[in-house]
Amino acid sequence: MDEARYRTLIADFCSQVGIAEPDEVIRSNHIEVGSTTVGLMPGTDVPDGDWLAVYIDLGPVFPNRDPGIHERLLRANLEPRGDLAGSFGLHPATGNAVYHLPVAMPVTGAALAGRLAGALEQIGARFEAMNA
Repeated sequence: MDEARYRTLIADFCSQVGIAEPDEVIRSNHIEVGSTTVGLMPGTDVPDGDWLAVYIDLGPVFPNRDPGIHERLLRANLEPRGDLAGSFGLHPATGNAVYHLPVAMPVTGAALAGRLAGALEQIGARFEAMNA
């Protein structure tokens, strides 16, 4: 996704969710939804690069207290996910659990907002269930 298309999408998304100043979101590639950090990165690692990589930070994992958490994250990637064709992983800098959700273009800001709201609810519930 080229920079112009990314800027347009994020500005449209921000107007849909009530963020008055999209420039900071565009600069940082992140938003806060409640207490959840969500990364919105232009997809550039495929030949056409026409997608948006959404990363939902699910918080820390504690393998010393819960040695099976990494295995459960990996196994969850093998389970059916309905319309959420993404994957659990670990953030390389923080070690937090994340969910990567690729969003293919074209998509509008309204559609992205709806997809993100649904993903936050579903993925949050799945991660909580893994830690129960």
